[in-house]
Amino acid sequence: PVCLMYSLSDIFVPDKTIGCSPVNVTFSNQSKNALTYEWTFGDGATSVSSQANVSHSYSNLSTSQVSYTVSLKVTSAQGCSNVFSQIINVFPLLTAQFTHNAGLGCSPVDVTFTNQSVNANAYKWDFGDGFSSTDINPFHTYLNSGNSPKTFNVTLISYLSTFGCADTAGPIPITITNRPDALFKTDKSTGCSPVSITITNQTLNATGYQWDYGDGTFSATSQPSFTKTYTNTTTATQTYIIKLTASNAQGCTHQYSQSVAVFPQIDAQFVTDKNTGCSPLDISFTNKTQNGISYVWDFGDGSTSNNTNVVHTYINNTASVSNQIVKLIATSSYGCSDTSLPQTITISPRINAAFDIDKVSGCSPLIVSFTNTTSNATAYSWDFG
Repeated sequence: PVCLMYSLSDIFVPDKTIGCSPVNVTFSNQSKNALTYEWTFGDGATSVSSQANVSHSYSNLSTSQVSYTVSLKVTSAQGCSNVFSQIINVFPLLTAQFTHNAGLGCSPVDVTFTNQSVNANAYKWDFGDGFSSTDINPFHTYLNSGNSPKTFNVTLISYLSTFGCADTAGPIPITITNRPDALFKTDKSTGCSPVSITITNQTLNATGYQWDYGDGTFSATSQPSFTKTYTNTTTATQTYIIKLTASNAQGCTHQYSQSVAVFPQIDAQFVTDKNTGCSPLDISFTNKTQNGISYVWDFGDGSTSNNTNVVHTYINNTASVSNQIVKLIATSSYGCSDTSLPQTITISPRINAAFDIDKVSGCSPLIVSFTNTTSNATAYSWDFG
Protein backbone atom coordinates (compact mmCIF):
# COMPACT_ATOMS: atom_id res chain seq x y z
CA PRO A 1 0.00 0.00 0.00
CA VAL A 2 0.95 3.61 -0.44
CA CYS A 3 1.44 5.33 2.97
CA LEU A 4 0.85 9.00 3.50
CA MET A 5 3.35 10.22 6.15
CA TYR A 6 2.29 12.98 8.48
CA SER A 7 4.56 15.88 9.23
CA LEU A 8 6.13 15.51 12.70
CA SER A 9 4.31 18.52 13.99
CA ASP A 10 0.96 16.91 13.30
CA ILE A 11 1.23 13.91 15.68
CA PHE A 12 0.84 15.28 19.28
CA VAL A 13 1.37 18.43 21.30
CA PRO A 14 2.14 18.45 25.09
CA ASP A 15 0.63 21.19 27.23
CA LYS A 16 4.09 21.64 28.82
CA THR A 17 7.58 20.44 28.13
CA ILE A 18 9.17 21.40 31.44
CA GLY A 19 8.04 21.31 35.07
CA CYS A 20 8.79 20.57 38.69
CA SER A 21 8.32 17.05 39.99
CA PRO A 22 5.68 15.76 40.23
CA VAL A 23 4.43 17.22 36.94
CA ASN A 24 1.34 16.14 35.06
CA VAL A 25 1.60 16.53 31.27
CA THR A 26 -1.43 16.35 28.98
CA PHE A 27 -0.67 15.29 25.40
CA SER A 28 -3.08 16.40 22.68
CA ASN A 29 -3.26 13.62 20.05
CA GLN A 30 -3.49 15.30 16.65
CA SER A 31 -2.81 12.24 14.43
CA LYS A 32 -5.20 11.39 11.57
CA ASN A 33 -6.35 8.17 9.91
CA ALA A 34 -4.69 6.05 12.59
CA LEU A 35 -5.98 2.70 13.73
CA THR A 36 -3.64 2.02 16.64
CA TYR A 37 -1.62 4.20 19.01
CA GLU A 38 1.47 3.28 20.97
CA TRP A 39 2.58 5.79 23.61
CA THR A 40 5.99 5.48 25.20
CA PHE A 41 6.46 8.10 27.97
CA GLY A 42 10.16 7.62 28.52
CA ASP A 43 9.96 6.59 32.19
CA GLY A 44 9.00 2.99 31.52
CA ALA A 45 5.30 3.67 31.22
CA THR A 46 3.30 3.01 27.99
CA SER A 47 -0.25 3.43 26.76
CA VAL A 48 -2.37 2.42 23.76
CA SER A 49 -5.05 5.02 24.45
CA SER A 50 -6.83 6.40 21.41
CA GLN A 51 -8.31 9.32 23.31
CA ALA A 52 -7.75 12.81 22.02
CA ASN A 53 -5.97 13.83 25.23
CA VAL A 54 -3.66 11.55 27.17
CA SER A 55 -2.22 12.58 30.56
CA HIS A 56 0.85 11.27 32.29
CA SER A 57 2.53 12.20 35.60
CA TYR A 58 6.33 12.44 35.83
CA SER A 59 8.38 12.23 39.00
CA ASN A 60 12.03 13.02 39.58
CA LEU A 61 13.45 11.76 42.87
CA SER A 62 17.02 12.71 42.01
CA THR A 63 18.76 15.96 42.79
CA SER A 64 19.17 17.08 39.16
CA GLN A 65 17.06 17.59 36.07
CA VAL A 66 15.84 14.47 34.26
CA SER A 67 14.76 14.47 30.59
CA TYR A 68 12.17 11.98 29.37
CA THR A 69 11.63 11.18 25.67
CA VAL A 70 7.96 10.76 24.81
CA SER A 71 7.10 8.87 21.62
CA LEU A 72 3.83 8.18 19.84
CA LYS A 73 3.67 5.56 17.11
CA VAL A 74 0.51 5.58 15.01
CA THR A 75 -0.44 2.87 12.54
CA SER A 76 -3.17 3.03 9.91
CA ALA A 77 -5.49 0.28 8.77
CA GLN A 78 -3.25 -0.20 5.74
CA GLY A 79 -0.26 -0.88 8.01
CA CYS A 80 1.34 2.46 7.48
CA SER A 81 2.98 3.93 10.62
CA ASN A 82 4.60 7.10 11.81
CA VAL A 83 6.52 7.97 15.01
CA PHE A 84 6.84 11.35 16.71
CA SER A 85 9.03 12.07 19.76
CA GLN A 86 9.45 15.01 22.10
CA ILE A 87 11.50 15.77 25.24
CA ILE A 88 9.87 16.45 28.64
CA ASN A 89 12.27 17.97 31.22
CA VAL A 90 11.41 17.32 34.88
CA PHE A 91 13.12 19.15 37.73
CA PRO A 92 13.91 17.38 41.03
CA LEU A 93 11.12 16.68 43.50
CA LEU A 94 10.93 19.52 46.03
CA THR A 95 9.40 18.76 49.42
CA ALA A 96 8.82 21.45 52.03
CA GLN A 97 8.63 20.16 55.59
CA PHE A 98 9.72 21.19 59.08
CA THR A 99 9.44 20.46 62.78
CA HIS A 100 9.51 22.69 65.87
CA ASN A 101 10.14 22.29 69.58
CA ALA A 102 7.13 24.25 70.85
CA GLY A 103 4.67 22.64 73.20
CA LEU A 104 1.81 24.43 74.92
CA GLY A 105 3.93 27.24 76.34
CA CYS A 106 3.48 30.37 78.37
CA SER A 107 4.32 33.68 76.69
CA PRO A 108 7.03 34.52 75.85
CA VAL A 109 7.90 31.22 74.10
CA ASP A 110 11.19 30.73 72.22
CA VAL A 111 10.68 28.31 69.33
CA THR A 112 13.37 26.68 67.20
CA PHE A 113 12.27 25.51 63.75
CA THR A 114 14.13 22.63 62.07
CA ASN A 115 13.94 22.71 58.29
CA GLN A 116 13.59 19.22 56.76
CA SER A 117 12.91 20.33 53.20
CA VAL A 118 14.34 18.22 50.36
CA ASN A 119 16.01 19.67 47.23
CA ALA A 120 15.40 23.28 48.31
CA ASN A 121 17.88 26.14 48.38
CA ALA A 122 15.75 29.10 49.47
CA TYR A 123 13.07 29.52 52.11
CA LYS A 124 10.37 31.86 53.34
CA TRP A 125 8.89 31.40 56.79
CA ASP A 126 5.62 32.98 57.92
CA PHE A 127 5.35 32.67 61.70
CA GLY A 128 1.69 33.65 61.79
CA ASP A 129 2.19 36.72 64.00
CA GLY A 130 3.22 39.21 61.35
CA PHE A 131 6.90 38.21 61.37
CA SER A 132 8.81 36.22 58.76
CA SER A 133 12.29 34.88 58.04
CA THR A 134 14.44 33.54 55.21
CA ASP A 135 16.80 31.59 57.47
CA ILE A 136 17.20 27.87 56.99
CA ASN A 137 16.52 27.00 60.64
CA PRO A 138 15.07 30.11 62.28
CA PHE A 139 14.54 30.93 65.94
CA HIS A 140 11.44 32.93 66.85
CA THR A 141 9.92 34.29 70.07
CA TYR A 142 6.14 34.26 70.38
CA LEU A 143 4.30 36.72 72.60
CA ASN A 144 0.73 36.66 73.83
CA SER A 145 -0.32 39.79 75.71
CA GLY A 146 -4.02 38.92 75.65
CA ASN A 147 -6.13 37.30 78.33
CA SER A 148 -6.60 33.89 76.67
CA PRO A 149 -4.50 31.33 74.73
CA LYS A 150 -3.70 32.27 71.13
CA THR A 151 -2.87 30.05 68.14
CA PHE A 152 -0.37 31.07 65.44
CA ASN A 153 -0.28 29.22 62.08
CA VAL A 154 3.23 28.69 60.72
CA THR A 155 3.89 28.22 57.00
CA LEU A 156 7.13 27.37 55.17
CA ILE A 157 7.54 27.93 51.44
CA SER A 158 10.64 26.15 50.12
CA TYR A 159 12.10 27.07 46.75
CA LEU A 160 14.43 25.43 44.29
CA SER A 161 15.49 28.74 42.82
CA THR A 162 17.59 27.16 40.05
CA PHE A 163 14.45 25.79 38.39
CA GLY A 164 11.77 28.05 39.90
CA CYS A 165 10.10 25.22 41.82
CA ALA A 166 8.32 25.74 45.14
CA ASP A 167 6.46 23.73 47.76
CA THR A 168 4.54 24.76 50.88
CA ALA A 169 4.43 23.10 54.29
CA GLY A 170 1.74 24.06 56.74
CA PRO A 171 -0.03 25.85 58.14
CA ILE A 172 1.04 24.17 61.38
CA PRO A 173 -0.55 25.63 64.54
CA ILE A 174 1.44 26.72 67.60
CA THR A 175 -0.59 27.67 70.66
CA ILE A 176 0.84 30.21 73.12
CA THR A 177 -0.81 30.63 76.49
CA ASN A 178 -1.15 34.17 77.74
CA ARG A 179 1.02 35.03 80.72
CA PRO A 180 0.25 37.45 83.55
CA ASP A 181 2.12 40.75 83.56
CA ALA A 182 3.38 41.23 87.11
CA LEU A 183 3.80 44.87 88.06
CA PHE A 184 3.59 47.01 91.19
CA LYS A 185 4.67 50.44 92.38
CA THR A 186 5.73 51.81 95.75
CA ASP A 187 5.07 55.27 97.13
CA LYS A 188 8.75 55.59 98.08
CA SER A 189 11.99 53.77 97.37
CA THR A 190 13.97 55.01 100.39
CA GLY A 191 13.14 55.84 103.96
CA CYS A 192 14.28 56.06 107.57
CA SER A 193 13.70 53.05 109.79
CA PRO A 194 10.99 52.27 110.66
CA VAL A 195 9.49 53.12 107.26
CA SER A 196 6.03 52.23 105.97
CA ILE A 197 5.89 51.50 102.24
CA THR A 198 2.59 51.58 100.39
CA ILE A 199 2.58 48.93 97.64
CA THR A 200 0.06 49.20 94.79
CA ASN A 201 -0.46 46.03 92.73
CA GLN A 202 -0.79 46.85 89.00
CA THR A 203 -0.60 43.25 87.68
CA LEU A 204 -2.72 42.22 84.68
CA ASN A 205 -4.24 38.81 83.78
CA ALA A 206 -3.35 37.12 87.08
CA THR A 207 -5.32 35.00 89.53
CA GLY A 208 -2.62 34.40 92.16
CA TYR A 209 0.11 36.43 93.83
CA GLN A 210 3.17 35.48 95.86
CA TRP A 211 5.01 38.32 97.61
CA ASP A 212 8.59 38.09 98.89
CA TYR A 213 9.41 41.27 100.80
CA GLY A 214 13.14 40.58 101.01
CA ASP A 215 13.28 40.70 104.81
CA GLY A 216 12.29 37.08 105.41
CA THR A 217 8.55 37.75 105.32
CA PHE A 218 6.07 36.62 102.65
CA SER A 219 2.38 36.88 101.77
CA ALA A 220 -0.17 35.88 99.16
CA THR A 221 -2.34 38.97 99.43
CA SER A 222 -4.47 39.98 96.47
CA GLN A 223 -5.29 43.41 97.89
CA PRO A 224 -4.84 46.16 95.29
CA SER A 225 -2.98 48.34 97.80
CA PHE A 226 -1.42 47.62 101.18
CA THR A 227 1.34 48.79 103.53
CA LYS A 228 4.57 47.05 104.49
CA THR A 229 6.81 48.33 107.32
CA TYR A 230 10.58 47.87 107.24
CA THR A 231 12.99 48.31 110.15
CA ASN A 232 16.77 48.62 110.16
CA THR A 233 18.50 48.19 113.50
CA THR A 234 22.02 48.13 112.00
CA THR A 235 24.35 51.08 111.48
CA ALA A 236 24.32 50.85 107.65
CA THR A 237 21.71 51.19 104.92
CA GLN A 238 19.85 47.95 104.23
CA THR A 239 18.40 47.23 100.77
CA TYR A 240 15.39 44.94 100.50
CA ILE A 241 14.21 43.42 97.20
CA ILE A 242 10.43 43.14 96.88
CA LYS A 243 9.52 40.33 94.46
CA LEU A 244 6.07 39.61 93.10
CA THR A 245 5.36 36.33 91.31
CA ALA A 246 1.99 36.47 89.54
CA SER A 247 0.25 33.37 88.14
CA ASN A 248 -2.85 32.68 86.05
CA ALA A 249 -5.29 29.80 85.68
CA GLN A 250 -3.13 28.19 82.96
CA GLY A 251 -0.18 27.91 85.35
CA CYS A 252 1.85 30.64 83.67
CA THR A 253 3.91 32.92 85.90
CA HIS A 254 5.72 36.24 85.64
CA GLN A 255 7.94 37.97 88.16
CA TYR A 256 8.60 41.63 88.86
CA SER A 257 10.89 43.10 91.51
CA GLN A 258 11.78 46.46 92.98
CA SER A 259 14.22 47.53 95.71
CA VAL A 260 13.69 49.59 98.85
CA ALA A 261 16.61 51.18 100.74
CA VAL A 262 16.04 51.57 104.49
CA PHE A 263 18.36 53.89 106.43
CA PRO A 264 19.49 52.99 109.96
CA GLN A 265 17.07 53.67 112.75
CA ILE A 266 18.00 56.65 114.96
CA ASP A 267 17.00 56.53 118.61
CA ALA A 268 17.27 59.86 120.45
CA GLN A 269 17.75 59.50 124.22
CA PHE A 270 19.62 61.12 127.08
CA VAL A 271 20.20 60.91 130.82
CA THR A 272 20.67 63.63 133.51
CA ASP A 273 22.75 63.69 136.67
CA LYS A 274 19.68 64.96 138.59
CA ASN A 275 16.18 66.13 137.84
CA THR A 276 15.33 68.26 140.88
CA GLY A 277 17.06 71.02 142.80
CA CYS A 278 17.02 74.60 143.95
CA SER A 279 17.54 77.55 141.72
CA PRO A 280 20.11 78.12 140.38
CA LEU A 281 20.20 74.46 139.33
CA ASP A 282 23.02 73.07 137.15
CA ILE A 283 21.94 69.94 135.20
CA SER A 284 24.39 67.78 133.27
CA PHE A 285 22.77 66.19 130.16
CA THR A 286 24.54 63.12 128.68
CA ASN A 287 23.56 62.20 125.09
CA LYS A 288 22.87 58.44 124.61
CA THR A 289 21.56 58.71 121.04
CA GLN A 290 22.36 55.94 118.51
CA ASN A 291 23.30 56.79 114.87
CA GLY A 292 23.04 60.56 115.38
CA ILE A 293 25.42 63.26 114.13
CA SER A 294 23.60 66.50 114.94
CA TYR A 295 21.39 67.53 117.86
CA VAL A 296 18.96 70.16 119.06
CA TRP A 297 18.32 70.41 122.82
CA ASP A 298 15.16 72.13 124.03
CA PHE A 299 15.48 72.80 127.78
CA GLY A 300 11.90 73.97 128.18
CA ASP A 301 12.83 77.43 129.50
CA GLY A 302 13.34 79.02 126.08
CA SER A 303 16.98 77.98 125.89
CA THR A 304 18.43 75.57 123.28
CA SER A 305 21.78 74.02 122.40
CA ASN A 306 23.38 72.10 119.51
CA ASN A 307 26.14 70.47 121.56
CA THR A 308 26.35 66.71 121.89
CA ASN A 309 26.53 66.80 125.68
CA VAL A 310 25.63 69.90 127.63
CA VAL A 311 25.35 71.44 131.12
CA HIS A 312 22.45 73.82 131.60
CA THR A 313 21.65 76.13 134.51
CA TYR A 314 18.02 76.64 135.48
CA ILE A 315 16.93 79.82 137.31
CA ASN A 316 13.64 80.07 139.17
CA ASN A 317 12.93 83.60 140.41
CA THR A 318 9.33 82.89 141.17
CA ALA A 319 7.79 82.02 144.49
CA SER A 320 6.63 78.58 143.35
CA VAL A 321 8.14 75.38 141.99
CA SER A 322 8.90 75.42 138.27
CA ASN A 323 8.71 72.30 136.04
CA GLN A 324 10.61 72.40 132.71
CA ILE A 325 10.16 69.78 129.95
CA VAL A 326 13.42 68.80 128.22
CA LYS A 327 13.54 67.20 124.73
CA LEU A 328 16.36 66.14 122.42
CA ILE A 329 15.97 66.05 118.63
CA ALA A 330 18.69 63.97 116.94
CA THR A 331 19.46 63.72 113.19
CA SER A 332 21.49 61.03 111.36
CA SER A 333 23.84 61.34 108.38
CA TYR A 334 20.94 60.11 106.19
CA GLY A 335 18.67 62.95 107.25
CA CYS A 336 16.63 60.75 109.56
CA SER A 337 15.51 62.34 112.85
CA ASP A 338 14.00 61.25 116.13
CA THR A 339 12.74 63.05 119.22
CA SER A 340 13.54 61.67 122.65
CA LEU A 341 11.04 60.95 125.33
CA PRO A 342 10.56 64.15 127.37
CA GLN A 343 12.01 64.46 130.85
CA THR A 344 10.85 66.88 133.55
CA ILE A 345 13.27 69.03 135.52
CA THR A 346 11.82 70.44 138.79
CA ILE A 347 13.39 73.73 140.01
CA SER A 348 12.51 74.98 143.47
CA PRO A 349 12.42 78.80 143.99
CA ARG A 350 15.63 80.65 144.96
CA ILE A 351 15.78 81.57 148.71
CA ASN A 352 16.76 85.19 149.32
CA ALA A 353 17.85 85.35 153.01
CA ALA A 354 17.55 88.91 154.44
CA PHE A 355 16.67 90.80 157.62
CA ASP A 356 16.46 94.32 158.99
CA ILE A 357 17.65 95.65 162.47
CA ASP A 358 16.41 98.64 164.39
CA LYS A 359 19.91 99.73 165.49
CA VAL A 360 23.45 98.82 164.81
CA SER A 361 25.13 100.24 168.02
CA GLY A 362 24.36 101.22 171.64
CA CYS A 363 25.26 100.86 175.30
CA SER A 364 25.36 97.51 176.93
CA PRO A 365 23.17 95.87 177.52
CA LEU A 366 22.02 96.47 173.92
CA ILE A 367 18.66 95.19 172.85
CA VAL A 368 18.37 94.84 169.04
CA SER A 369 15.14 94.03 167.19
CA PHE A 370 15.65 91.77 164.06
CA THR A 371 12.97 91.79 161.31
CA ASN A 372 13.17 88.73 158.95
CA THR A 373 12.65 89.82 155.33
CA THR A 374 13.68 86.45 153.76
CA SER A 375 11.62 85.22 150.76
CA ASN A 376 10.77 81.64 149.74
CA ALA A 377 11.88 80.10 153.04
CA THR A 378 10.05 77.93 155.50
CA ALA A 379 12.73 77.39 158.16
CA TYR A 380 15.35 79.64 159.67
CA SER A 381 18.53 79.39 161.70
CA TRP A 382 19.91 82.55 163.33
CA ASP A 383 23.51 83.05 164.31
CA PHE A 384 23.89 86.30 166.46
CA GLY A 385 27.67 86.24 166.34
